[in-house]
Amino acid sequence: MYGPDTHWELPFKNLRGEEVTAYRLRHLARQSKHPDMVMSYFADPSETENLDYWVDQMADLNKAFTENAYDQGGNAVYEVFRAGKRTHHWLFGHHAYLSTDDYSWEDQVESIRTFLHTAAQLAENGKKVRHGNHHTRGMVALFEIAATYPEYAQASEWMDLAVNGVTWHLENEVNADGFQFERTVHYHKSDIENFLRVWQLAKRGNIQLPDVYSSQFKKMFDALIVLAQPDKQLPVLQDDTDALHAETNEIADAMAIGTILWQEPVYGYFNTGEVSPLFYWLLDENDLRNLESVEVKHPDILSAALESTGYYVMRNGWELDDEYMVITAGLSDSKPDHQHADMLGVVAYANGAEILPNYQVKYNEPDFPFWKSSWVKNVALVDSIPQTLDWKGNSGGSGFGKWLDLPQPTVLASYFGDRVDYFCGAHDAYEGEGIAYRREVMFVKEGFWIVRDYFENFNDSQHEYQQIWQGLFKDFDDITIHRIFENGSSLHIVALDGGAEPEWRHGRFAKKGNAMRVEVSSEPEFAMTSLVLPSMDVNPEFPISWQLSSEPPEAGPFSKLMAIDAEWFLSSHDGLVTQAKHLSTREKELNLSESSLLYLRATPGGYEIQFFNPGGVEYSITQGQTGRLNGSISKSGQRITL
Repeated sequence: MYGPDTHWELPFKNLRGEEVTAYRLRHLARQSKHPDMVMSYFADPSETENLDYWVDQMADLNKAFTENAYDQGGNAVYEVFRAGKRTHHWLFGHHAYLSTDDYSWEDQVESIRTFLHTAAQLAENGKKVRHGNHHTRGMVALFEIAATYPEYAQASEWMDLAVNGVTWHLENEVNADGFQFERTVHYHKSDIENFLRVWQLAKRGNIQLPDVYSSQFKKMFDALIVLAQPDKQLPVLQDDTDALHAETNEIADAMAIGTILWQEPVYGYFNTGEVSPLFYWLLDENDLRNLESVEVKHPDILSAALESTGYYVMRNGWELDDEYMVITAGLSDSKPDHQHADMLGVVAYANGAEILPNYQVKYNEPDFPFWKSSWVKNVALVDSIPQTLDWKGNSGGSGFGKWLDLPQPTVLASYFGDRVDYFCGAHDAYEGEGIAYRREVMFVKEGFWIVRDYFENFNDSQHEYQQIWQGLFKDFDDITIHRIFENGSSLHIVALDGGAEPEWRHGRFAKKGNAMRVEVSSEPEFAMTSLVLPSMDVNPEFPISWQLSSEPPEAGPFSKLMAIDAEWFLSSHDGLVTQAKHLSTREKELNLSESSLLYLRATPGGYEIQFFNPGGVEYSITQGQTGRLNGSISKSGQRITL
């Protein structure tokens, strides 16, 4: 698309006669295809055109730099990220071509001149530390040049700047829980590559890195285990850009590196014994032997949270037919550029399928803002108003953009137990509409979720409340939608609230789809409660013996319940889940200060009751005419006996 003597600033046309866009110029500046051209040369060394092309194009950039004929604005050719990526690729080519006589000493001098003057630009442009992977990438490239040419007069100064810069990013942009501060799987893995480059080159050159480097770097691999799905994949969270509209991310490539560096058996569980082509050239034979020899250990972590990042994971096992959900409840306070409008949204997996997916994006696609919006997330909305409306495109015109008014989340409660998990959070997206919002999620670990969206209306006006579920659903019955996956498993979403039948609206876009549950209310308090039920069958069969009903069970231990102000009951042989404020048996009566999600287990003398409520609840137990016990539950998951 470009000749070796090309242009390095807009406007100009490529060899196809097409106007070069800002997006294309940035990729020209990164030289992303250079490693492919190196491989092509070694596939047929008799064809030297790829080597000649590179040397001539490198000289052309040097000439443009000397003549000040290169972009220095929004698409700056020497911006630290672009120059950093270019350095990675060109250093790879330089060291590969050293093995051939076609790479003359004159060519090598031109390369070295290029690296050194690029390092000077990286040092100048990277003096001011900036949050984000752009500055990180530039400092990594500066380290590579300084380590490769230590005899150059300024190499020591560059080395100090690079090590301090990269270490700053490790200390300040790897959260306490180990996840990268921008909250995206893509950029988390990208930084693993960044930190690996420095780690490996420091090891080869006997360069001392700060002690914190190792501890912070290792935490990044531990965090991936918390996020991993039972199928050994990672969910799509925030900006992921490797495969447009893909619904998962690979974990094996990163965990192979973790296995090599730390020989952790649990890391070995996720790798396939191979390394990614991206990382292969940063390893040696000893590294590859380490990968082959490590013991493999099954993960023992189930439900867990990356609290400082704001990801809450509900998981009941590591087999392919187990269930998994991640709730996103965080916001980067320093650089939320890559965050989507999915506050308190969920992504879920079950039975070998992404049952409630999120989707990867591409920055240069015209519909990029749509894929970053609330319409393609598993969230709740009010009056069809997305969580955020203020979009800002990139000043360089590359297609990238970000939301400027993302809602602020508050985690109100979380509980991980043997039988039940619970999460409750709120955000402020609809305060301007006079509505307070919170979401509760309960996971019954025998295989289903209850998702409850609660709206408090302060303006007495009528609103349309909406739950959005991603997938190509169809109507199943009056209160249920369903979806059947390629492997024969299914997902049913059931509206649990009583009253009028919900309205379901179905949408499609770019081969993806969603279903929106809609209800209208002017009440001061309104809730939408949905059952998310995955099944190995095409029918909504509950795991083991759970049943859905609108009345307490007529038989079994829960038939003793005399009165309860609940609209739905999910019950098994020894467990019952419902939403209630009052319940009674023949002997006792329980009253709560507010309606709560309850999980009841039958005991020889009655019931053990777990309370799930975001702010705690007061209760009173009455027995006969005189017996009364008052108490309070301050934390979700606490138990009393009735």
